[in-house]
Amino acid sequence: MEGTQIFPGKANAIYSPDNKYQLILNNSGNLRLNSCTGTFSTGSCSGSSAVEWKSGTTGGTVAALQVDGNLVLYAGSSAIWSSGTCYNCDGIGGATAPTAVYQLYLPGDTSSCPCKNYMCVVVDLASPVGGKAYYYAVDNGTTFETVTTCT
Repeated sequence: MEGTQIFPGKANAIYSPDNKYQLILNNSGNLRLNSCTGTFSTGSCSGSSAVEWKSGTTGGTVAALQVDGNLVLYAGSSAIWSSGTCYNCDGIGGATAPTAVYQLYLPGDTSSCPCKNYMCVVVDLASPVGGKAYYYAVDNGTTFETVTTCT
């Protein structure tokens, strides 16, 4: 999903491959990850839904997974929240050059992340570091973090 942009509204949301999770920028500017006990179809949940995570922001006009790996929520041209997962954001995952590859995954069985119950950014590190690092949306409104135990 690198380079993906999400604008406000159900029509612009992105969904997990199994349609059980929805990442949406609501009209008030809050980026939210919703789950559905059924599946999402045309933006609506066929069962009961719950908010799994939220940015806790207002005024957001676009969310973007930038090519540097940072998931950023903008209000106009000003950043109002970010996941803190870019290559020059304090060297997340040891990545210090733009040669790392980033992917955003929504939770569920189709995620490539070890902890499948969180939204995460995977950092595929280039040489000489190599390997993969995983950063998860654990707490509302904070930057993504590593976890030692999947809950």
